[in-house]
This record gives sequence, C-alpha cells and structure tokens, in this order.
Amino acid sequence: MNVFTALVSRKIAEHPEVRECAIRKMNVDEGERLKAFIVWRDAPVPAAEFEAWLIAKLAGPERPAMISSGPALPRGESGKLSDWPALSTP
Repeated sequence: MNVFTALVSRKIAEHPEVRECAIRKMNVDEGERLKAFIVWRDAPVPAAEFEAWLIAKLAGPERPAMISSGPALPRGESGKLSDWPALSTP
C-alpha cells in the first residue's frame, strides 16, 4: 500500500482537537513506520481515545507508530519543517 504523508497529515488534522500535524517516515534508527508531530488546540487528547480515532480513520500502514507533540511544529531557522525524535507522547 502506498502511503502519502501529506494525505495522512491532512486526515489527522481533521480531528477537532488537532491544530497542526506533520508526518514523516521514521529515521533508520527509529523504525520502519511513520511518526507524527501534533500541535493540539487545547489539552492533548487521551492516548487511548486518540488511538481509537486513528484506527477508525486511517488504514494500518497510514497510522503513525509514534506520536510526539508540542506547542508548535518543529522548524529550523529558515522556517522549514525539521525532523523530531520519535517519542510516544500524545
């Protein structure tokens, strides 16, 4: 199955509590799946609740294996999206 990170990001951003989302393939030392970085609108959604939502909305290969979150998407000095460590912190 082909997985398009931009499409997965848009699907996750449809969640009412997600302000922004970035998706990347994990680095070689992190694993073989996708990872997500989420900026929540308010408080983070409980992990089990968000996982259930992801299962309902995304096919298995589209679901990020690791989710990190923070107050803003990680960006470099130029403003371009930068990589982030794969952490499970929804």
